[in-house]
Formats: sequence, structure tokens, C-alpha cells
Amino acid sequence: MKKVLKWFLLCSLVVNGLFIYSWVKKNEINRKPPWSPFELNSNITLGSLVENGYKFVGMPCGQVQYAKSFGDTTIQYEIEVDCNSYFGKYKPDTSFLESYLTPKTNPFYPYNFKEIKKCYQGIAYRFYMLNFSDANSDQVIRFVEKNDCILVPGTFQWDEKSNGQFIVYNPSSKLYFICRLEQEVFDEKRKNEWTLVISSQIPYLDQFRIKREKERQRKKERYFDNYWKSVEATD
Repeated sequence: MKKVLKWFLLCSLVVNGLFIYSWVKKNEINRKPPWSPFELNSNITLGSLVENGYKFVGMPCGQVQYAKSFGDTTIQYEIEVDCNSYFGKYKPDTSFLESYLTPKTNPFYPYNFKEIKKCYQGIAYRFYMLNFSDANSDQVIRFVEKNDCILVPGTFQWDEKSNGQFIVYNPSSKLYFICRLEQEVFDEKRKNEWTLVISSQIPYLDQFRIKREKERQRKKERYFDNYWKSVEATD
């Protein structure tokens, strides 16, 4: 009887363990950055980008960029890290990006991940760049249709000597993408070749995240409003 009871308890533990594991896997948040040109993932983080091979490539206009290239395709994300709590009296921001080690020894370069772990980390924009040796309007339309998307009527403007621009709609995700087709004129190695640039803002689909982001913006506005009021009071 005792042996039967032990086997019963053991089987119950195994079954419950498998159930809990399958439930956790089913509800696990997908943070993997998509490689498809017309797909976005609002759950990606700086950590998931680094885990999937994205690296720091520069910071034009102060906006930190992480990118990954494969063949003729490059995907680039714009990162925002903000460690200001926006609480209390205004203090001038004297922080700046530090060169922590090197990109080879620190995958989060130029950040120290331990120092920014509790800071706000946002990913605002995604840029998908595809190189073409040659391009024409038919080729662009085939590329859009191949990815099960729709070129929005009335948005397609094309000039084979300079550039083209248009808007693409993805019916499965209900997202729109702004597209530009530009001819290379500065890089001698790629002169007269074309680059398709697909840009889109990362959407907030989680209601809790939307609420948290709105509250953060309100705190920032109050923080700087109080500062300017104090400046006016001293004038």
C-alpha cells in the first residue's frame, strides 16, 4: 500500500511539474526581434537585442543605435536609456555615455548594463535597410507582395534617377510602414546602387506599458515645468 501511495505521489508531482512547465512556456513573452521587413515586436528590450547579436553602431544626433547585418540586409534600432527619476527639484543632467571596456568585452557597449538595469529602457524606432544592385518600381511591388503586404494606393512616388517613397500596410498586424528607396551617391563602392529603408515606430500594445509610459511623460512635464517656473520667479 505504501509503495502504491509513493508511486501515486511521484506521478502526481511529475504530471503537475509538466503542466506548470507547459503553462509557463505557453505564457512566456516573446522578446525576439523579428527579421521580416514588415513585422515589429513591441516586447523587445535592449537585453533581447544584445542576446540576438545586435551591437552598438553609433549615436547620430545623440540617439544610440544598435544594429545587426546579414548579407544585404541591416536592421537598426534606436535605443533610449533614461536614469532620471524626475522627482524632486530640478538638477542639471551631467551624465554622459561612458566607454565601458570595448565592444568586444562588453556586448552592451557603450553602457554598463549593471548601472542602467533599473533605468528606463525604451526602443523607439526600427529601421530595416535592404541593398539593391538595381531597382525599379516592379521590383519594389514584388518585394511588398512577397511579404504578404499591401502597397497603400496613392502613396507610391517613383523617380528612377533619384528616389522613391511609399507606405506599406501589413493586414495581419494592422501596422503601417514608411518606405524610402534611395540611390547611393557618396559611397564609391556602392555608387548608383539602391537602398530600401523601411522605418516604423515601435508600437505599445500592452495596456499597462501604455499607462506607465503616459505617467512617465507627465512626470517629465511636471519636472521641467517646475524648473521653468522657478527660473521665472527669480527673474
